[in-house]
Amino acid sequence: MALQEDLRVFGEICYIDIEIFKDSILEFDSKFDAAIIVSKRDFEKEYGFTTFKLEILKNLLPVSDGDLTLYFSKPIGNILVMEFTNFHMSANSGIKFGKGFRILFQFNERGTIENVYRKTFIYN
Repeated sequence: MALQEDLRVFGEICYIDIEIFKDSILEFDSKFDAAIIVSKRDFEKEYGFTTFKLEILKNLLPVSDGDLTLYFSKPIGNILVMEFTNFHMSANSGIKFGKGFRILFQFNERGTIENVYRKTFIYN
């Protein structure tokens, strides 16, 4: 079975915490305030947002009932974060159980991907 058949794209842009990438971010981008990056609460206060619909996401892949969902956050400076999960990420979901694979893309001034950082983890 192809990944495309197992994957669905969440049709909304949601806040994805990038605290797990803080060391990498501080190495490649001095524009971020180190005090904000290392504090999960301060970072969310500065960059957090309410989930919003983005209709174009529905056209990225054919509709699927697969177990994996791909979530996108909005860009912050020259970075973009996405996450694959096997559960529905929602601010109202409370306790989360499942697997996550988070990817942070760093873009250069031409808009080309310069670096990719990956983290896997288990929500429990």
